Amino acid sequence: MENSQKRLYIQIANKLAEEISAGEIKPGERFPSERDLAVKYDVSRSTIREAMIALEVNKLVEIRTGSGIYALEPGESNPIDLSDELPSAFEILETRLILETEAAKLAASRISNSELHQLKQLATAMQSASEQGDIAKAEKIDQMFHLTIVRATRNNALISLYEWLWQARQTSVISKQFHHKLRQNNSDAVLEEHRQMLNALMQRNEDLAKATTMHHLKEVEKRLATDSFS
Repeated sequence: MENSQKRLYIQIANKLAEEISAGEIKPGERFPSERDLAVKYDVSRSTIREAMIALEVNKLVEIRTGSGIYALEPGESNPIDLSDELPSAFEILETRLILETEAAKLAASRISNSELHQLKQLATAMQSASEQGDIAKAEKIDQMFHLTIVRATRNNALISLYEWLWQARQTSVISKQFHHKLRQNNSDAVLEEHRQMLNALMQRNEDLAKATTMHHLKEVEKRLATDSFS
């Protein structure tokens, strides 16, 4: 196994796809738990999670949150090959942690009243979208919330880096699907974390802005690593 989270989950996805094609796991049959699969393949549960998303994107499994992951009838498809995929969900998030925590600290001293007002409006709009179950809209508002904070740094290099990271997250079919599923179950937590970030910025408290941003992204990381689809 290569020393790359991205390549590793693709390897596991292909092994699972082979089990489906060979009839070891029949259409409609429930997969073993994430924990059991992680032990079987000697990988982390987060790797199994990413592999399952890859299988779902390739229409080889159906993920039923709260029920489990079920095999679908295999079609005439090639082995899963995402070697040209962008960085994985975990790699993107790790980079955001490095960039956004310092950006929030810098923004706290530079953000305008107009931008603070915009963040308030975005927080309200995100809550409304979440209450209506419009996950796609909530995702777009989430992007604008974070981008507004990064833009408040007035640092064009930071802004360009952040825009590329979010584009990578939205362009990668695996990463996009991953976050979409997790947001369905964690919208209240995300909203509260955003409120904490906004309050820190309103106080223009640099250390608190950095701390609340780090807390939010660490919680997102924790949910990516531990929330189960089964």
